[in-house]
Formats: sequence, structure tokens, C-alpha cells
Amino acid sequence: LASSKIGYNSGGAVTQTTSITTGVTLNAPSGTITCVSNEFTQNQSDTFTLTNSFIEAGDVVVASYQDGHARLTLTVTDVASGSCNFTLNNVTNNTTSTITVKINFAIIKASTT
Repeated sequence: LASSKIGYNSGGAVTQTTSITTGVTLNAPSGTITCVSNEFTQNQSDTFTLTNSFIEAGDVVVASYQDGHARLTLTVTDVASGSCNFTLNNVTNNTTSTITVKINFAIIKASTT
């Protein structure tokens, strides 16, 4: 059953500042991250950290673009107690226009038994 433990009935929003690699803090089980506007050059890969007190080691953090670009992929890595990393990668040999990426995420609690 969906509950606040997996982020389906509560959330938040945060906006990144300074650069595409600047970390953000959002202490909610789900939410939206609005990234700083950025032009992604060919094959560019950028990583930033989400600090979040709801994340525990072993949890599954799922993410998707609310607004993105067809050339960009998104991966979640390094899930640890209190944080995870998001990597945005331009998988083409073309530069994007300047875009403002929005990422939706949800934390799925891992089984402890």
C-alpha cells in the first residue's frame, strides 16, 4: 500500500543555485528538483548530490525528468544514509540549447528483513 514511507502522499521542491553541479537539500520522501539553467555540451556529464534525511542506505531512489531534453539521460547513484547523487548526461555529439531541467524523485524504502 502506498504511504508516506515511500513518498506517495507528501513531498517538496527545491531549486538548485550557482551551477549544474551544486548540491541541493530537500528533506522529503519525494519531490521536484529544479536545476540551474545550463547548456549541455556534447557528451557532457554532470553530477550533483541530493542531501535528504529520508534516504537510508539500501533504499531505492527513483527519478525521472518532469522537464528535460531528449538528449539527456538521468541516473541515480551512490545511495547512502542521508544522500544520493544524480548524474545528467548528454549522450549525443550535439550541444543542447540552454535548458532548465526539472527532476521528479521518490524514495522507496528497502526491506530490512
